[in-house]
Parts: sequence; C-alpha cells; structure tokens
Amino acid sequence: MSSVVKLEALSGVKDEGPLCYLLQIEETFLLLDCGWDEKFDMAYIESIKSRIPQISAVLITHPDQPHLGALAYLVKYCDLTAPVYCTVPVYKMGMMFMYDWINSLMSVENFELFTLDDVDVAFDRMQKLKFNQTVPLRGDSQIKITALPAGHMIGGAMWRITRHDEEDIIYAVDYNHKKERHLNGCSFDTILRPYLLITDSLNAMYTQARRKERDEQLVTTILKTVRQNGDCVIVIDTAGRVLEIAHLLDQLWANTQSGLQKYNLVMMSHVAASVVEFAKSQVEWMSDKVLKSFETGHTNPFLLKNVKLCHSQIDLARVRSPKVVLCSGIDMECGYSRELFLDWCSDSRNSFIITGRSSERTLCSKLIYMAECLATNTRTNRIVALEVKKRVRLEGAELEAYKKKKAQKDKEESRRRLEEQEKRQAELRGYDSDDDDEMIASALAAVETLRTKKTREEEQESTGKGGETLPKKPIPMVIDVEPKEEVTDEADANGEMESCAIPGLTMATVKVREEGLNDAPAFIPTGPTFPTRKRRPVRHNITMQAMMRYRVPFFKRFMPIMLPMYPLLEEKVKWDVYGEKYRPEDYTVSKLRVHLPVPQEIIKEADDPTANMAVPVIDDAPTKCITVIEKIEVSCNVEYIEFEGRSDGESVKKLIAQMKPKQLILVHGSAQATRHLAQHCYDNNIAQGHIFTPSVGDIVDATVASHIYRILLNDELFESLEFIKVKDADLAWIDAQITARPSEVGVEREDGMEVDQQPADAHLNDQHIDKCMLSALSGEAPFRDVVYVNDPKLSEMKQLLLNMGFSAEFSSGVLYIGGVISIRRNEAGRFHIEGCVGPLYLRLRDIILEQFMVL
Repeated sequence: MSSVVKLEALSGVKDEGPLCYLLQIEETFLLLDCGWDEKFDMAYIESIKSRIPQISAVLITHPDQPHLGALAYLVKYCDLTAPVYCTVPVYKMGMMFMYDWINSLMSVENFELFTLDDVDVAFDRMQKLKFNQTVPLRGDSQIKITALPAGHMIGGAMWRITRHDEEDIIYAVDYNHKKERHLNGCSFDTILRPYLLITDSLNAMYTQARRKERDEQLVTTILKTVRQNGDCVIVIDTAGRVLEIAHLLDQLWANTQSGLQKYNLVMMSHVAASVVEFAKSQVEWMSDKVLKSFETGHTNPFLLKNVKLCHSQIDLARVRSPKVVLCSGIDMECGYSRELFLDWCSDSRNSFIITGRSSERTLCSKLIYMAECLATNTRTNRIVALEVKKRVRLEGAELEAYKKKKAQKDKEESRRRLEEQEKRQAELRGYDSDDDDEMIASALAAVETLRTKKTREEEQESTGKGGETLPKKPIPMVIDVEPKEEVTDEADANGEMESCAIPGLTMATVKVREEGLNDAPAFIPTGPTFPTRKRRPVRHNITMQAMMRYRVPFFKRFMPIMLPMYPLLEEKVKWDVYGEKYRPEDYTVSKLRVHLPVPQEIIKEADDPTANMAVPVIDDAPTKCITVIEKIEVSCNVEYIEFEGRSDGESVKKLIAQMKPKQLILVHGSAQATRHLAQHCYDNNIAQGHIFTPSVGDIVDATVASHIYRILLNDELFESLEFIKVKDADLAWIDAQITARPSEVGVEREDGMEVDQQPADAHLNDQHIDKCMLSALSGEAPFRDVVYVNDPKLSEMKQLLLNMGFSAEFSSGVLYIGGVISIRRNEAGRFHIEGCVGPLYLRLRDIILEQFMVL
C-alpha cells in the first residue's frame, strides 16, 4: 500500500482502560472506538476534541462502555458530526449499556456529563450494517469498510478497511474464535497477509480453563451457596456476556435433574426487560445452534422462562431467598452489583462470582485479587476500604430550604408559563395576515356604499312635490366602550338603566348627537363573566370594533357599529418546511425516579414465604448525595470464574501467525502482556515489517513506501515508455541512467516553456535529488526477469473461476479447482499451482496468469 498510514493512540495502550485510536489514511481520519470508564478522564477527551473537524467516520466494535462510552459526550459537547458505523445489535445493546450506566450513576450521585436524551441523539447518528457488508465512506476518499464477526458479544465486529481495493487494514480487538452457546466464533480464513493488523494483547499471558471445567465450577458454587440458605450474586455486564450465562442457567433450571427448580433465578438491571426483548429479536445474529433450535422447535431460546426480571431493589425484595442474581455492573464501581455487595458481603453464607476483568483500582479488580489469593490459600486482607456514594433524604433545615427554593422556582415557572400563554392568545386574537386586512377593507367599502345609497334615498323622500326640501340630519350613533365605575341603585329605581339579562353583557350608553334625546342603554360584550354591581376587568372584549383596533391601520379604524359576538379564539396552526410546529412543553418527559434503599422490614417480610407482603412505593422525596469512606470486611465467599468470551494467549499467537500481517500494532493490554506478545512475534518472524507498541499520545507511522521522490525525466525517455493499466494506476518499466540536471533558473526549454523554480525547502531529506534527472541509456538495456504486477486474492480467483463454469472450493486455505489443480500461497506470499499436466491444467494456468500484469 502506497498510501500514508498513521495511527495515534489516544487511550487504551499498555493498560486495560477504554479503547480509542485515530487512524489516518492519506487525508481521511477514522476514529476506532471511543470508550470511557468510571474515571471519566477528560485529558483524553481534550485530545480528541482538537481532531473532531478532521474525523470522517467512527467505527464501533462492541456495545459496552469501554468501546462507546464517550460517544454521547463527543456528540453533545465536542460537535462530533461524522457518521458512526456499527452493526444492528451493537446499536440496540449499546443503548441498553448506556441507559443502565446512566441510571446507576444518577442513583448515587448528581451525574451531569450527559443524559438519556443525549444518548438518543448520539445513537441517531449511527449507520447500522450487517456482517460482511461492504460500505464506501462518504466523500472521495475511496475507502471501504466491512464488518466481520468478532464472536465476543452479540453484534461485535472486527473492521476491514480498504482503499483503492489495495491491501487491507484490520482492526480486531476483543475477538473470540471459539464457538459458544449463543454465538459463533470469529473466522480469519478470509484475512490473509493484511497490510496492517491492529490487535490487542489483553490475554497474551492468560491461560484459559476448559469450558466444561468452568461450567462445573459455576454450578458447584451456586449449589453450595443456595443449599446453605445463602444468596449467590453473579457479577456480569448489562447486555453482552449476560446472554451467554443467562442462556446457560436457564437450561440448567429447566433440567429437572439439576435440583435447582426450587431456587429463584433473577436477572437484575435497570433495562433487564428490554435486553431480553432485544435478544429475542436478534436470533439471526446468534450461533447456528440457536438458529436451528428456533427454526425446528418454533420456540425462541431466549424466552428465559425460568428467569425473573428485576429493575430495582424493591423488585428483588419480593423474590424469596435463596436466590441467584445476575447483576449488572462488571466493574462494581456503580450499579446494583456494588449495592448488593455493600448489603450482602457481611454474610458468610452468600457468594459473589466475578465473571470478567475491569481496569485497575476498581472494586472488581480488588475482589479478583482476593479470589486468586483464596484459591491458592494465600493470606490476604479481607478488609476493603471503599468510597461509598449514596442518596439520603433531606431533613430539618435542609428540607425547609429545599421546599422554599422549590416553591420560589415553581412560582417563577408558573409566571413564565402564564406570560407565554397570554402572549400566545394575544397572537391568536390579532390579525396578522394580509388576507384579513383585505377582507376588512372590502367590508368597509361595502358598508360605505350602503350608507351613501341610503342617504340619497332619504334625501329624495324628503323632497316634496313643491320642491321644498325638508332638512333632516342623519343621527350618527357611537358606542361608549369605556366601562362604568358603578351601577347605582338609584339609576335602577328611576328606570334610566335596566339590568342586563344576557350573561356576559354589561350596560353602556348610546350617545345620540341630537338635542332633546336622552342617553339610551346599549349592550356591550365584555367577557364570559356575569354582570355585577361593580364592573370587573374582563379578558375578552368581543366587539369587532374593539378587536379591529389591535392591529388595524389608522385609516381603517373608523367603521360603523358591528353587533357583538361570542368569544371564539380559533387557534391558527403554524407550519414550517417540515410540517406543523409543535410545543416542546407538551412533550416534556418526567424526571427520573430515584430508587432509595429497601427498608429492612420489607426484606424480612420477603424472606417469609407465608407473609402477605405489600411493598410501598418510593415517593419522589427530596434527596442529597453524600460520600463516605468505609472499611468493609468481606465475610462472604468470592470466586473468579472467567466468562469473558475472548481468545486466550496461545490462541491469539496462533491466529496472528495464521494471518501473517506485514506490519503489526499492539494495543489494549498491560505493559507486560504487550511486551510479551511483541517479543513472541519478533522471535518467530510473524510480521514482515515493523512491530509497534505505542504509548498514549504516540503517533505510529506505518507507511511502507516512505522513500518516494519526484524526479525529472527528459522528453526522449518519457516518449519511449510503454504504460499498462493496473487498477487505477499506470505502470511502466524504466531503463535509464542518472545524469546531471542543467541549470533551469531563468532558462527557457527548447519548446518555449519556462521551467518553474522549485521551492528552496523541497525534498530536504535528499538535497541532491533536485540536481539529477533520468535520461535514456546510451547502449542496450540489460537483461531482466519478468515482473508480475497485481496481487489477486484467492477469494477473487475462486469467484472468477466459478463465473467461467469451473468448480472451485476452499479447504484449509487451499483452492481446489475441478479436483485437478490446487492453488495456494507459499511462505513468501507467491502463488503455488499444483496439478497434473494436461489441457485443463494449461488452460487454468493461462487464466491465472492473465490476472497478473507483466512488466
């Protein structure tokens, strides 16, 4: 590969922390995973922040926090707009991981880095792929990505990255080649001699126990615990490896000979029900055995009929002991695994089974060390100092201050909502469209016409036969809309003003501009209230004349009397380019409920099978977060039984040797494991090129063709070249000699073109290259061997022969054609053709040679 390839290690090198790497291929930058852990290290986030504008895509391998924990934060605060690629199960289960993580953190502290809504926004950017689906990236980078099954978690992927259909770059971390109950193992048969392999060294020095031995140890520990009336907690993740253990235990509980039916099996997390529902809908992503069982038995293997789902400690208290609990929170820094440990570790009858490792200085790593010491009969300190975070109810002065502050906040919120509502009603009452203005203008013109016509008729009628004109003046009527201060009893007694019998209408006077006439009462609408002795302020003035004064121009305000009408406010629907506008306050999500510790009396009643227990519902009482340092004595049994689902050290070495990468970059593993694997690959010549073990912040330059120079060819030599087309490039063989370049500054060439002056800082690596040029040989060219250009893959060769009508199939990395010829690659990477000489052999050989370009 002639492209520039670099890798910057942002996190997850020479340690077991979250994974995040920035891969550069020419001008395209790919972010490989963006994990986070319970430490929430902002230093590595800042290093990503400066590169956000350059990132073209984000590739996610697995759905847990070490692989995508920082995605929501990067989208919200760092303006990450690049598309995120993952498989369908990683999208669904990754959301469950994040939901459970956020709920666990918010139950013990005021977590404000990102919210559930931020997770939804980040996951909306994901582009969901299937296994072996090749997708080109956006833009003109000509880079294609393919997701390959990793076998670690459901939907977990290894990424194949290709540019210009050249050699592959493989990013493979946390893979498992062994077939499990619910997942198939990964396969590297289609990955041969990649240009660059980026893999982890986490299990380089780990020797894995046999699967049968692990299962027996798990069942033995469970039976030993429940038979002594103890509770057994299996610490597992939220939506990944929990499916493997839940499937195993559900089968054990379904077996009548196991003796486990009388005990309760519980799966506990904030999203337990959703995880099970998603698992039911993703059978096609699971192992062949599970898929066959689903097709033949017509039953979903993940119904988990023997598993009870709990989402809080209240739900768990309802389940009678002894019980086996699959509890989320693999690092035990937050979540139900930590809460149950604090409650149950003091009872010697209970057991805690750790199924996976986490980063250093976590409660999980401390318990694993304790379990290893207990297994080897080594003395260890069973007292653990922990930072305990919890929520407690507010009391006394704090509660009063909280209520006062909350009341003030609610009052301010009510005032703001009232102002918005009045503003909205004012907008609805107003005439803010041109159509309404035109309608009003037409009405005014019509009324004026009628008045003029009526005036003329009255004038004609008033003219007598003798030609005398009787003067008669039209009487204009004006309604006085000013409210009266008070309606007196004296006015009622004299009959000057009668009480209004129509609800919502009050009395006003009609002023007649004519001498000798008294004021006459008229009805003026003032709102939905009933008339009283004292005039009350009203919200609606439903006279059209009064409404017209709101936004009608000045010259249109004077119009005749219009009859009153009822207060009808018709809400106008507002639209934009996306459709009808909506009010966000109508779709406000209620606040998250906080689960407080279960009262001890409830737990005691739950232990009694005859008790008619009624569990109270925890109210939304005000709480605060406190942190204390406690020394806890671990009296319970602690064991470490590995169910991580990763390949062990011996398998990792064999798989890397099988792929034979040209260059190797080792990431994600302790410094000791990284050095061990690098030394093994160096001693056995597994990688042809360099073996890199970067540290945090290092930039690895994996470009092989790094010595590329630009040199001048004279016209005679260039015209003698014969180019051939190889994919997107033109190649030619040059037989030339190096000669001195004539001085070209200010000198014109023979064809009249002036040569541009090269910059002074060009090619600083070799200052003599600008003084040389290539010219044609003065004598005959020396003899040379034939050079075959292009490196076709065996898979491409198989597809070509199948299209031509030949039978071709793979077996142990060898391509067999028609049972006559076999093609394989030797240790040097060259094609090796074997078969019986004959017409078919010669024809196939010609077809194979045609796939190469000869120079």
